[in-house]
Amino acid sequence: MTSDVPVFTENNFWKLATELLNRISQSNGETDTIRNILLTIKSFTRFDAVAIRLQKGEDFPYYVTKGFSDEFVAHEKFLCAKSIDGKIARDQDGKPVLECMCGSVISGGTDAGKPFFTAAGSFFTNSTTKLLASTPAEDFQTSTRNRCNQEGYESVALIPLRQKNEIIGLLQLNHQQQDAFTLTMIEFFEQLGNAIGLALRQQTKEEQLHQAQKLEAVGRLAGGVAHDFNNILTAINGYAEMLLAGLPADDPMAEDIGMIFEAGQRAASLTEQLLALGRRKAAQTKTLAMNEILERARKMLGRILGDKINLRFELSDDLWPVNADPGHIDQVLLNLAVNARDAMADGGTLFVGSENTPEGVLLTVADDGGGMNEETRQRAFEPYFSTKQKAGSYGLGLSTVHGLVSQNQGSIEIGSELGAGTTVKIYLPRAEEKIETVPPAAVATSSGTETILLVEDEATVRMFTKRILEKNGYRILEAAEAKEAIEVFARHQNQIHLLLTDVIMPNMNGRELYESLQTSVPDLRVLFMSGYSADILAPNGVLDSSIHLIEKPFTAKDLVQRVRARLDQN
Repeated sequence: MTSDVPVFTENNFWKLATELLNRISQSNGETDTIRNILLTIKSFTRFDAVAIRLQKGEDFPYYVTKGFSDEFVAHEKFLCAKSIDGKIARDQDGKPVLECMCGSVISGGTDAGKPFFTAAGSFFTNSTTKLLASTPAEDFQTSTRNRCNQEGYESVALIPLRQKNEIIGLLQLNHQQQDAFTLTMIEFFEQLGNAIGLALRQQTKEEQLHQAQKLEAVGRLAGGVAHDFNNILTAINGYAEMLLAGLPADDPMAEDIGMIFEAGQRAASLTEQLLALGRRKAAQTKTLAMNEILERARKMLGRILGDKINLRFELSDDLWPVNADPGHIDQVLLNLAVNARDAMADGGTLFVGSENTPEGVLLTVADDGGGMNEETRQRAFEPYFSTKQKAGSYGLGLSTVHGLVSQNQGSIEIGSELGAGTTVKIYLPRAEEKIETVPPAAVATSSGTETILLVEDEATVRMFTKRILEKNGYRILEAAEAKEAIEVFARHQNQIHLLLTDVIMPNMNGRELYESLQTSVPDLRVLFMSGYSADILAPNGVLDSSIHLIEKPFTAKDLVQRVRARLDQN
Protein backbone atom coordinates (compact mmCIF):
# COMPACT_ATOMS: atom_id res chain seq x y z
CA MET A 1 0.00 0.00 0.00
CA THR A 2 1.39 3.40 -0.93
CA SER A 3 1.92 6.30 1.46
CA ASP A 4 0.00 9.59 1.33
CA VAL A 5 3.16 11.62 2.01
CA PRO A 6 5.95 12.39 -0.47
CA VAL A 7 8.04 9.27 -0.94
CA PHE A 8 11.36 10.91 -1.64
CA THR A 9 12.30 14.51 -1.04
CA GLU A 10 15.16 16.73 -2.09
CA ASN A 11 16.59 16.55 1.43
CA ASN A 12 17.54 12.92 0.74
CA PHE A 13 19.41 13.55 -2.51
CA TRP A 14 22.84 13.81 -0.92
CA LYS A 15 22.29 10.78 1.34
CA LEU A 16 21.23 8.64 -1.62
CA ALA A 17 24.16 9.79 -3.79
CA THR A 18 26.65 9.06 -0.97
CA GLU A 19 25.18 5.63 -0.29
CA LEU A 20 25.24 4.73 -4.00
CA LEU A 21 28.91 5.66 -4.27
CA ASN A 22 29.68 3.44 -1.27
CA ARG A 23 27.70 0.52 -2.73
CA ILE A 24 29.30 0.86 -6.17
CA SER A 25 32.82 0.93 -4.70
CA GLN A 26 32.10 -2.27 -2.74
CA SER A 27 30.48 -4.14 -5.64
CA ASN A 28 32.15 -7.03 -7.40
CA GLY A 29 31.37 -7.08 -11.11
CA GLU A 30 28.64 -5.61 -13.28
CA THR A 31 25.77 -7.76 -12.00
CA ASP A 32 26.57 -7.06 -8.36
CA THR A 33 26.93 -3.33 -9.10
CA ILE A 34 23.53 -3.06 -10.82
CA ARG A 35 21.72 -5.02 -8.12
CA ASN A 36 23.26 -2.84 -5.40
CA ILE A 37 22.32 0.34 -7.28
CA LEU A 38 18.71 -0.77 -7.65
CA LEU A 39 18.30 -1.98 -4.07
CA THR A 40 19.74 1.28 -2.74
CA ILE A 41 17.39 3.42 -4.88
CA LYS A 42 14.39 1.30 -3.88
CA SER A 43 15.30 1.48 -0.19
CA PHE A 44 15.87 5.25 -0.12
CA THR A 45 13.01 6.38 -2.35
CA ARG A 46 10.38 3.82 -1.29
CA PHE A 47 8.99 3.91 -4.82
CA ASP A 48 6.72 0.93 -5.46
CA ALA A 49 8.81 -0.48 -8.31
CA VAL A 50 12.21 0.25 -9.86
CA ALA A 51 14.15 -1.34 -12.70
CA ILE A 52 17.23 -0.98 -14.87
CA ARG A 53 17.34 -1.83 -18.58
CA LEU A 54 20.70 -2.42 -20.27
CA GLN A 55 21.63 -3.03 -23.87
CA LYS A 56 21.93 -6.68 -24.84
CA GLY A 57 22.53 -7.16 -28.54
CA GLU A 58 20.05 -4.92 -30.33
CA ASP A 59 17.47 -4.89 -27.54
CA PHE A 60 17.34 -3.32 -24.07
CA PRO A 61 15.74 -5.92 -21.78
CA TYR A 62 15.21 -5.53 -18.05
CA TYR A 63 18.50 -6.40 -16.35
CA VAL A 64 17.24 -6.15 -12.76
CA THR A 65 13.78 -5.28 -11.41
CA LYS A 66 12.39 -4.76 -7.92
CA GLY A 67 8.71 -4.46 -7.09
CA PHE A 68 7.24 -5.30 -10.51
CA SER A 69 5.08 -8.43 -10.85
CA ASP A 70 6.44 -11.41 -12.80
CA GLU A 71 3.66 -10.93 -15.33
CA PHE A 72 4.61 -7.28 -15.87
CA VAL A 73 8.30 -8.12 -16.35
CA ALA A 74 7.52 -10.97 -18.76
CA HIS A 75 5.24 -8.73 -20.86
CA GLU A 76 7.52 -5.69 -20.88
CA LYS A 77 10.98 -7.25 -20.78
CA PHE A 78 11.93 -6.59 -24.41
CA LEU A 79 11.47 -3.44 -26.49
CA CYS A 80 12.29 -4.45 -30.08
CA ALA A 81 9.23 -4.47 -32.31
CA LYS A 82 8.80 -7.64 -34.38
CA SER A 83 7.58 -8.00 -37.95
CA ILE A 84 4.96 -10.56 -39.00
CA ASP A 85 7.64 -13.19 -39.68
CA GLY A 86 9.05 -12.77 -36.17
CA LYS A 87 12.19 -10.81 -37.17
CA ILE A 88 13.23 -7.52 -35.60
CA ALA A 89 11.47 -4.59 -37.28
CA ARG A 90 13.83 -1.88 -38.56
CA ASP A 91 13.56 1.73 -39.59
CA GLN A 92 14.75 3.19 -42.91
CA ASP A 93 18.31 3.41 -41.55
CA GLY A 94 18.35 -0.27 -40.61
CA LYS A 95 18.15 0.40 -36.86
CA PRO A 96 15.80 -1.71 -34.72
CA VAL A 97 12.45 -0.13 -33.85
CA LEU A 98 12.06 0.15 -30.06
CA GLU A 99 8.52 0.23 -28.72
CA CYS A 100 6.91 2.02 -25.77
CA MET A 101 8.10 5.15 -24.01
CA CYS A 102 11.18 3.26 -22.79
CA GLY A 103 12.18 2.78 -26.43
CA SER A 104 11.64 6.46 -27.20
CA VAL A 105 13.95 7.51 -24.34
CA ILE A 106 16.64 4.96 -25.21
CA SER A 107 16.64 5.82 -28.92
CA GLY A 108 16.88 9.53 -28.11
CA GLY A 109 13.54 10.25 -29.79
CA THR A 110 12.33 12.77 -27.25
CA ASP A 111 11.05 16.31 -27.82
CA ALA A 112 11.79 18.73 -24.99
CA GLY A 113 8.89 20.84 -26.27
CA LYS A 114 6.49 18.22 -24.90
CA PRO A 115 5.66 18.62 -21.18
CA PHE A 116 6.49 15.01 -20.38
CA PHE A 117 10.05 15.11 -21.81
CA THR A 118 13.01 16.95 -20.26
CA ALA A 119 15.85 18.75 -22.00
CA ALA A 120 18.18 15.88 -21.02
CA GLY A 121 15.95 13.28 -22.72
CA SER A 122 14.03 11.82 -19.77
CA PHE A 123 10.33 11.10 -19.58
CA PHE A 124 8.19 11.60 -16.47
CA THR A 125 4.58 12.03 -15.51
CA ASN A 126 2.77 12.33 -12.19
CA SER A 127 -0.44 10.88 -13.61
CA THR A 128 -0.42 8.33 -16.42
CA THR A 129 -4.24 8.40 -16.45
CA LYS A 130 -4.41 12.15 -17.14
CA LEU A 131 -1.54 11.96 -19.61
CA LEU A 132 -3.18 9.24 -21.71
CA ALA A 133 -6.53 11.04 -21.65
CA SER A 134 -5.16 14.43 -22.70
CA THR A 135 -2.35 13.61 -25.13
CA PRO A 136 -2.84 12.64 -28.81
CA ALA A 137 -1.16 9.31 -29.65
CA GLU A 138 1.17 10.95 -32.21
CA ASP A 139 2.66 13.20 -29.51
CA PHE A 140 4.17 10.20 -27.76
CA GLN A 141 6.48 9.69 -30.79
CA THR A 142 6.35 5.91 -30.33
CA SER A 143 3.97 2.96 -30.09
CA THR A 144 2.93 2.87 -26.43
CA ARG A 145 1.79 -0.26 -24.61
CA ASN A 146 0.27 1.57 -21.58
CA ARG A 147 1.14 -1.36 -19.32
CA CYS A 148 2.27 0.89 -16.47
CA ASN A 149 -1.12 2.58 -16.34
CA GLN A 150 -2.92 -0.75 -16.59
CA GLU A 151 -0.95 -1.98 -13.57
CA GLY A 152 -2.01 1.07 -11.55
CA TYR A 153 1.20 3.09 -11.70
CA GLU A 154 0.36 6.82 -11.86
CA SER A 155 3.86 8.30 -11.38
CA VAL A 156 6.40 7.01 -13.91
CA ALA A 157 9.91 8.27 -14.69
CA LEU A 158 12.33 6.94 -17.32
CA ILE A 159 15.90 8.21 -16.95
CA PRO A 160 18.55 7.45 -19.62
CA LEU A 161 21.80 5.88 -18.46
CA ARG A 162 24.67 7.36 -20.44
CA GLN A 163 28.29 6.55 -21.15
CA LYS A 164 29.55 9.83 -22.54
CA ASN A 165 27.12 10.56 -25.41
CA GLU A 166 25.83 7.01 -25.78
CA ILE A 167 22.63 5.78 -24.08
CA ILE A 168 23.30 2.26 -22.76
CA GLY A 169 20.02 1.75 -20.89
CA LEU A 170 17.60 3.44 -18.55
CA LEU A 171 16.49 3.68 -14.93
CA GLN A 172 12.73 3.23 -14.43
CA LEU A 173 10.90 4.56 -11.36
CA ASN A 174 7.21 3.66 -10.85
CA HIS A 175 4.84 4.62 -8.03
CA GLN A 176 1.10 4.13 -7.68
CA GLN A 177 0.59 7.46 -5.94
CA GLN A 178 0.24 10.57 -8.10
CA ASP A 179 2.64 13.53 -7.84
CA ALA A 180 5.65 11.49 -6.69
CA PHE A 181 8.13 13.53 -8.79
CA THR A 182 9.35 17.10 -9.15
CA LEU A 183 11.46 18.43 -12.01
CA THR A 184 14.33 19.00 -9.55
CA MET A 185 14.11 15.35 -8.53
CA ILE A 186 14.18 14.20 -12.15
CA GLU A 187 17.23 16.39 -12.83
CA PHE A 188 18.92 14.77 -9.82
CA PHE A 189 18.21 11.30 -11.20
CA GLU A 190 19.53 12.40 -14.60
CA GLN A 191 22.84 13.30 -12.99
CA LEU A 192 22.69 9.99 -11.15
CA GLY A 193 22.05 8.23 -14.47
CA ASN A 194 25.24 9.72 -15.90
CA ALA A 195 27.18 8.59 -12.82
CA ILE A 196 25.72 5.07 -13.01
CA GLY A 197 26.61 4.86 -16.70
CA LEU A 198 30.21 5.86 -16.01
CA ALA A 199 30.43 3.39 -13.10
CA LEU A 200 29.16 0.55 -15.31
CA ARG A 201 31.61 1.59 -18.03
CA GLN A 202 34.47 1.35 -15.55
CA GLN A 203 33.23 -2.03 -14.30
CA THR A 204 32.99 -3.29 -17.88
CA LYS A 205 36.50 -2.06 -18.68
CA GLU A 206 37.89 -3.78 -15.58
CA GLU A 207 36.09 -7.04 -16.40
CA GLN A 208 37.27 -6.88 -20.03
CA LEU A 209 40.84 -6.23 -18.86
CA HIS A 210 40.62 -9.12 -16.41
CA GLN A 211 39.26 -11.42 -19.13
CA ALA A 212 41.92 -10.24 -21.60
CA GLN A 213 44.65 -10.91 -19.05
CA LYS A 214 43.31 -14.41 -18.43
CA LEU A 215 43.20 -15.12 -22.17
CA GLU A 216 46.70 -13.70 -22.61
CA ALA A 217 48.00 -15.97 -19.83
CA VAL A 218 46.29 -19.01 -21.36
CA GLY A 219 47.57 -17.99 -24.79
CA ARG A 220 51.16 -17.75 -23.60
CA LEU A 221 50.87 -21.10 -21.88
CA ALA A 222 49.26 -22.66 -24.94
CA GLY A 223 51.89 -21.21 -27.26
CA GLY A 224 54.69 -22.52 -25.10
CA VAL A 225 53.19 -25.99 -24.74
CA ALA A 226 51.83 -26.37 -28.26
CA HIS A 227 55.19 -26.35 -30.07
CA ASP A 228 56.69 -29.24 -28.07
CA PHE A 229 53.41 -31.09 -27.59
CA ASN A 230 52.49 -30.99 -31.27
CA ASN A 231 55.95 -32.28 -32.21
CA ILE A 232 55.33 -35.27 -29.94
CA LEU A 233 51.83 -35.78 -31.35
CA THR A 234 53.14 -35.61 -34.92
CA ALA A 235 55.37 -38.60 -34.20
CA ILE A 236 52.74 -40.53 -32.19
CA ASN A 237 49.92 -40.00 -34.66
CA GLY A 238 52.16 -40.38 -37.69
CA TYR A 239 53.68 -43.71 -36.70
CA ALA A 240 50.28 -45.01 -35.51
CA GLU A 241 48.83 -44.08 -38.90
CA MET A 242 51.69 -45.86 -40.68
CA LEU A 243 51.24 -49.01 -38.60
CA LEU A 244 47.50 -49.06 -39.24
CA ALA A 245 48.02 -48.68 -42.97
CA GLY A 246 50.33 -51.72 -42.97
CA LEU A 247 48.01 -54.04 -41.03
CA PRO A 248 45.06 -56.12 -42.30
CA ALA A 249 41.73 -54.88 -40.90
CA ASP A 250 41.23 -58.13 -38.96
CA ASP A 251 44.66 -58.05 -37.31
CA PRO A 252 44.27 -58.12 -33.48
CA MET A 253 46.77 -55.25 -33.18
CA ALA A 254 44.78 -52.96 -35.47
CA GLU A 255 42.20 -52.10 -32.80
CA ASP A 256 44.86 -51.30 -30.19
CA ILE A 257 46.84 -49.10 -32.56
CA GLY A 258 43.59 -47.44 -33.64
CA MET A 259 42.92 -46.50 -30.02
CA ILE A 260 46.39 -44.91 -29.82
CA PHE A 261 45.70 -42.94 -32.98
CA GLU A 262 42.26 -41.81 -31.73
CA ALA A 263 43.73 -40.66 -28.39
CA GLY A 264 46.41 -38.73 -30.28
CA GLN A 265 43.76 -37.02 -32.42
CA ARG A 266 41.82 -35.99 -29.30
CA ALA A 267 44.99 -34.58 -27.75
CA ALA A 268 45.67 -32.63 -30.95
CA SER A 269 42.13 -31.22 -30.87
CA LEU A 270 42.59 -30.09 -27.27
CA THR A 271 45.84 -28.31 -28.11
CA GLU A 272 44.16 -26.62 -31.09
CA GLN A 273 41.37 -25.34 -28.83
CA LEU A 274 43.93 -23.97 -26.35
CA LEU A 275 45.62 -22.05 -29.15
CA ALA A 276 42.29 -20.78 -30.45
CA LEU A 277 40.97 -19.47 -27.14
CA GLY A 278 44.31 -17.79 -26.46
CA ARG A 279 44.21 -16.28 -29.98
CA ARG A 280 47.49 -17.98 -30.80
CA LYS A 281 46.17 -19.82 -33.86
CA ALA A 282 46.82 -17.80 -37.01
CA ALA A 283 43.72 -17.01 -39.06
CA GLN A 284 43.91 -17.74 -42.81
CA THR A 285 41.21 -15.32 -43.94
CA LYS A 286 39.38 -15.26 -47.26
CA THR A 287 36.45 -13.28 -48.62
CA LEU A 288 33.61 -15.72 -48.04
CA ALA A 289 29.94 -16.17 -48.79
CA MET A 290 28.80 -17.08 -45.28
CA ASN A 291 25.71 -18.92 -46.51
CA GLU A 292 27.88 -21.31 -48.53
CA ILE A 293 29.89 -22.14 -45.40
CA LEU A 294 26.68 -22.70 -43.44
CA GLU A 295 25.13 -24.90 -46.14
CA ARG A 296 28.29 -27.02 -46.33
CA ALA A 297 28.18 -27.43 -42.55
CA ARG A 298 24.52 -28.54 -42.55
CA LYS A 299 25.30 -32.26 -42.92
CA MET A 300 28.05 -32.11 -40.27
CA LEU A 301 25.69 -30.40 -37.82
CA GLY A 302 23.00 -33.01 -38.48
CA ARG A 303 25.41 -35.82 -37.60
CA ILE A 304 26.47 -34.08 -34.39
CA LEU A 305 22.92 -33.33 -33.25
CA GLY A 306 21.50 -36.80 -33.86
CA ASP A 307 17.91 -37.86 -34.52
CA LYS A 308 16.26 -36.21 -31.50
CA ILE A 309 17.14 -32.64 -32.50
CA ASN A 310 15.70 -30.80 -35.48
CA LEU A 311 17.92 -28.45 -37.48
CA ARG A 312 16.28 -25.30 -38.87
CA PHE A 313 18.08 -22.91 -41.25
CA GLU A 314 16.91 -19.38 -42.13
CA LEU A 315 19.52 -17.73 -44.35
CA SER A 316 19.17 -14.28 -45.90
CA ASP A 317 19.29 -14.36 -49.71
CA ASP A 318 21.25 -11.11 -50.12
CA LEU A 319 23.89 -11.70 -47.43
CA TRP A 320 27.02 -9.55 -47.61
CA PRO A 321 30.44 -11.24 -47.96
CA VAL A 322 32.75 -11.42 -44.93
CA ASN A 323 36.49 -11.74 -44.37
CA ALA A 324 37.04 -14.83 -42.23
CA ASP A 325 38.92 -18.08 -41.89
CA PRO A 326 36.55 -20.82 -43.15
CA GLY A 327 38.17 -23.35 -40.82
CA HIS A 328 37.50 -21.05 -37.87
CA ILE A 329 33.83 -20.69 -38.86
CA ASP A 330 33.50 -24.48 -39.05
CA GLN A 331 35.07 -24.80 -35.59
CA VAL A 332 32.70 -22.17 -34.18
CA LEU A 333 29.66 -23.99 -35.60
CA LEU A 334 30.95 -27.33 -34.33
CA ASN A 335 31.46 -26.08 -30.76
CA LEU A 336 28.09 -24.32 -30.65
CA ALA A 337 26.32 -27.42 -32.01
CA VAL A 338 27.94 -29.66 -29.38
CA ASN A 339 26.89 -27.26 -26.62
CA ALA A 340 23.35 -27.11 -27.99
CA ARG A 341 23.13 -30.91 -28.25
CA ASP A 342 24.17 -31.32 -24.62
CA ALA A 343 21.58 -28.71 -23.57
CA MET A 344 18.78 -30.59 -25.40
CA ALA A 345 19.27 -34.12 -24.11
CA ASP A 346 15.55 -34.85 -24.55
CA GLY A 347 15.38 -33.31 -28.02
CA GLY A 348 14.56 -29.89 -29.43
CA THR A 349 15.43 -27.56 -32.27
CA LEU A 350 18.69 -25.87 -33.24
CA PHE A 351 18.17 -22.69 -35.25
CA VAL A 352 20.88 -21.32 -37.56
CA GLY A 353 20.24 -17.97 -39.22
CA SER A 354 22.06 -15.25 -41.12
CA GLU A 355 21.14 -11.66 -41.95
CA ASN A 356 22.64 -8.25 -42.68
CA THR A 357 22.61 -5.70 -39.84
CA PRO A 358 24.15 -2.25 -39.31
CA GLU A 359 26.83 -4.00 -37.20
CA GLY A 360 27.76 -6.36 -40.06
CA VAL A 361 26.76 -9.89 -41.01
CA LEU A 362 24.90 -11.58 -38.16
CA LEU A 363 25.15 -15.32 -37.60
CA THR A 364 22.60 -16.58 -35.05
CA VAL A 365 22.71 -20.02 -33.43
CA ALA A 366 19.88 -20.68 -30.98
CA ASP A 367 18.60 -23.73 -29.10
CA ASP A 368 15.48 -24.34 -27.02
CA GLY A 369 17.26 -26.29 -24.31
CA GLY A 370 17.34 -25.69 -20.56
CA GLY A 371 19.17 -22.35 -20.79
CA MET A 372 21.39 -20.73 -18.16
CA ASN A 373 20.87 -18.48 -15.19
CA GLU A 374 22.42 -15.01 -15.26
CA GLU A 375 25.48 -15.97 -13.18
CA THR A 376 26.30 -18.84 -15.53
CA ARG A 377 25.72 -16.69 -18.62
CA GLN A 378 28.14 -14.07 -17.29
CA ARG A 379 30.87 -16.74 -17.00
CA ALA A 380 30.06 -18.61 -20.23
CA PHE A 381 33.21 -17.46 -22.08
CA GLU A 382 35.63 -18.13 -19.21
CA PRO A 383 38.30 -20.74 -19.99
CA TYR A 384 37.75 -24.03 -18.10
CA PHE A 385 34.34 -22.98 -16.80
CA SER A 386 31.78 -25.71 -17.43
CA THR A 387 28.44 -26.82 -16.00
CA LYS A 388 28.75 -30.23 -17.66
CA GLN A 389 29.40 -33.10 -15.29
CA LYS A 390 30.50 -35.69 -17.83
CA ALA A 391 34.11 -36.73 -18.28
CA GLY A 392 36.00 -35.08 -21.11
CA SER A 393 34.35 -31.69 -20.66
CA TYR A 394 37.21 -29.18 -20.40
CA GLY A 395 35.19 -25.95 -20.40
CA LEU A 396 36.89 -24.75 -23.59
CA GLY A 397 33.99 -24.83 -26.06
CA LEU A 398 32.58 -21.31 -25.73
CA SER A 399 35.89 -19.72 -24.77
CA THR A 400 37.35 -21.19 -27.97
CA VAL A 401 34.43 -19.73 -29.94
CA HIS A 402 35.08 -16.32 -28.33
CA GLY A 403 38.77 -16.47 -29.27
CA LEU A 404 38.09 -17.48 -32.88
CA VAL A 405 35.41 -14.82 -33.41
CA SER A 406 37.67 -12.11 -31.95
CA GLN A 407 40.57 -13.22 -34.14
CA ASN A 408 38.36 -12.77 -37.20
CA GLN A 409 37.62 -9.17 -36.09
CA GLY A 410 34.09 -10.11 -35.00
CA SER A 411 32.06 -9.79 -31.82
CA ILE A 412 29.90 -12.29 -29.99
CA GLU A 413 26.94 -12.06 -27.60
CA ILE A 414 25.17 -14.76 -25.66
CA GLY A 415 21.64 -14.51 -24.29
CA SER A 416 20.00 -17.15 -22.13
CA GLU A 417 17.38 -17.73 -19.49
CA LEU A 418 16.56 -20.83 -17.49
CA GLY A 419 13.92 -22.80 -19.34
CA ALA A 420 14.07 -20.52 -22.39
CA GLY A 421 17.11 -21.80 -24.28
CA THR A 422 20.27 -20.02 -25.39
CA THR A 423 20.93 -17.68 -28.31
CA VAL A 424 24.42 -16.87 -29.58
CA LYS A 425 24.83 -13.93 -31.96
CA ILE A 426 28.06 -13.46 -33.91
CA TYR A 427 28.72 -10.26 -35.85
CA LEU A 428 31.38 -10.30 -38.58
CA PRO A 429 32.45 -7.16 -40.48
CA ARG A 430 31.17 -6.75 -44.01
CA ALA A 431 33.85 -7.35 -46.66
CA GLU A 432 34.21 -4.97 -49.59
CA GLU A 433 36.20 -7.42 -51.73
CA LYS A 434 34.63 -9.91 -54.12
CA ILE A 435 34.02 -13.43 -52.87
CA GLU A 436 36.94 -15.79 -53.49
CA THR A 437 35.76 -18.95 -55.19
CA VAL A 438 38.85 -21.10 -54.82
CA PRO A 439 38.04 -24.78 -55.40
CA PRO A 440 40.17 -27.35 -53.58
CA ALA A 441 43.26 -28.18 -55.59
CA ALA A 442 42.97 -31.54 -57.29
CA VAL A 443 46.08 -33.61 -56.56
CA ALA A 444 46.38 -36.38 -59.12
CA THR A 445 49.31 -37.96 -57.30
CA SER A 446 51.18 -37.33 -54.06
CA SER A 447 54.42 -38.94 -55.12
CA GLY A 448 57.41 -37.36 -56.85
CA THR A 449 61.13 -37.54 -57.49
CA GLU A 450 62.14 -33.97 -56.52
CA THR A 451 64.81 -33.16 -53.93
CA ILE A 452 63.61 -31.65 -50.65
CA LEU A 453 65.73 -30.01 -47.96
CA LEU A 454 64.09 -31.07 -44.66
CA VAL A 455 65.00 -28.94 -41.62
CA GLU A 456 63.60 -30.07 -38.26
CA ASP A 457 65.25 -29.94 -34.84
CA GLU A 458 62.98 -32.62 -33.31
CA ALA A 459 64.56 -35.97 -34.28
CA THR A 460 61.37 -38.08 -34.11
CA VAL A 461 59.46 -35.66 -36.33
CA ARG A 462 62.38 -35.42 -38.77
CA MET A 463 62.65 -39.21 -39.02
CA PHE A 464 58.90 -39.65 -39.54
CA THR A 465 58.72 -36.90 -42.17
CA LYS A 466 61.76 -38.23 -44.03
CA ARG A 467 60.39 -41.77 -44.03
CA ILE A 468 56.98 -40.75 -45.43
CA LEU A 469 58.45 -38.58 -48.19
CA GLU A 470 61.08 -41.15 -49.23
CA LYS A 471 58.34 -43.79 -49.33
CA ASN A 472 56.59 -41.56 -51.88
CA GLY A 473 59.67 -41.27 -54.09
CA TYR A 474 61.24 -37.99 -52.96
CA ARG A 475 64.95 -37.51 -52.35
CA ILE A 476 65.52 -36.02 -48.88
CA LEU A 477 68.44 -33.94 -47.65
CA GLU A 478 68.07 -33.41 -43.90
CA ALA A 479 69.36 -30.97 -41.31
CA ALA A 480 68.73 -30.70 -37.56
CA GLU A 481 69.08 -26.91 -37.35
CA ALA A 482 69.49 -23.79 -39.48
CA LYS A 483 73.29 -23.62 -39.54
CA GLU A 484 73.53 -27.20 -40.80
CA ALA A 485 70.79 -26.48 -43.35
CA ILE A 486 72.75 -23.54 -44.79
CA GLU A 487 75.78 -25.80 -45.22
CA VAL A 488 73.73 -28.54 -46.92
CA PHE A 489 72.06 -25.96 -49.16
CA ALA A 490 75.43 -24.53 -50.21
CA ARG A 491 76.51 -27.98 -51.47
CA HIS A 492 73.23 -28.88 -53.22
CA GLN A 493 71.42 -25.62 -54.02
CA ASN A 494 71.08 -26.38 -57.75
CA GLN A 495 69.35 -29.69 -56.93
CA ILE A 496 66.89 -28.54 -54.24
CA HIS A 497 63.28 -28.03 -55.34
CA LEU A 498 61.69 -27.31 -51.96
CA LEU A 499 62.66 -26.16 -48.49
CA LEU A 500 60.50 -27.97 -45.89
CA THR A 501 61.36 -26.36 -42.57
CA ASP A 502 60.16 -26.15 -39.02
CA VAL A 503 59.46 -22.60 -37.86
CA ILE A 504 60.58 -22.52 -34.23
CA MET A 505 64.19 -23.66 -33.94
CA PRO A 506 67.15 -22.59 -31.80
CA ASN A 507 69.45 -19.75 -32.94
CA MET A 508 67.61 -19.07 -36.24
CA ASN A 509 63.92 -19.67 -36.92
CA GLY A 510 62.50 -21.12 -40.13
CA ARG A 511 61.48 -17.81 -41.62
CA GLU A 512 64.95 -16.34 -41.08
CA LEU A 513 66.49 -19.45 -42.64
CA TYR A 514 64.28 -19.13 -45.72
CA GLU A 515 65.11 -15.45 -46.16
CA SER A 516 68.82 -16.26 -45.85
CA LEU A 517 68.65 -18.97 -48.54
CA GLN A 518 66.63 -16.69 -50.83
CA THR A 519 69.65 -14.45 -51.27
CA SER A 520 71.16 -17.29 -53.34
CA VAL A 521 67.96 -18.65 -54.88
CA PRO A 522 65.24 -15.94 -54.94
CA ASP A 523 62.54 -18.24 -56.33
CA LEU A 524 63.11 -21.01 -53.78
CA ARG A 525 59.84 -22.70 -52.82
CA VAL A 526 59.17 -23.18 -49.10
CA LEU A 527 56.64 -25.05 -46.98
CA PHE A 528 56.74 -24.20 -43.29
CA MET A 529 55.87 -26.75 -40.58
CA SER A 530 54.87 -25.74 -37.07
CA GLY A 531 52.77 -26.63 -34.08
CA TYR A 532 52.72 -22.96 -33.07
CA SER A 533 54.02 -20.17 -35.27
CA ALA A 534 51.69 -17.20 -34.88
CA ASP A 535 54.29 -14.84 -33.42
CA ILE A 536 56.74 -15.49 -36.26
CA LEU A 537 54.57 -16.05 -39.34
CA ALA A 538 51.45 -14.09 -38.31
CA PRO A 539 52.28 -11.51 -35.63
CA ASN A 540 48.92 -9.75 -36.21
CA GLY A 541 47.00 -13.02 -35.87
CA VAL A 542 46.27 -13.39 -39.60
CA LEU A 543 48.38 -15.57 -41.87
CA ASP A 544 49.23 -13.89 -45.17
CA SER A 545 48.03 -15.83 -48.21
CA SER A 546 51.59 -15.87 -49.59
CA ILE A 547 52.81 -17.97 -46.64
CA HIS A 548 52.49 -21.74 -47.01
CA LEU A 549 52.17 -23.61 -43.73
CA ILE A 550 51.30 -27.16 -42.70
CA GLU A 551 50.31 -27.29 -39.08
CA LYS A 552 51.48 -30.00 -36.71
CA PRO A 553 50.39 -32.58 -35.89
CA PHE A 554 49.87 -33.57 -39.54
CA THR A 555 49.07 -36.96 -41.03
CA ALA A 556 51.14 -38.75 -43.66
CA LYS A 557 48.40 -38.09 -46.21
CA ASP A 558 48.30 -34.36 -45.39
CA LEU A 559 52.07 -34.11 -45.63
CA VAL A 560 52.51 -35.69 -49.05
CA GLN A 561 49.53 -33.82 -50.53
CA ARG A 562 50.76 -30.45 -49.28
CA VAL A 563 54.30 -31.11 -50.48
CA ARG A 564 53.07 -32.15 -53.92
CA ALA A 565 50.74 -29.15 -54.16
CA ARG A 566 53.54 -26.75 -53.18
CA LEU A 567 55.93 -28.24 -55.72
CA ASP A 568 53.31 -27.90 -58.45
CA GLN A 569 52.60 -24.23 -57.74
CA ASN A 570 54.10 -21.57 -60.00
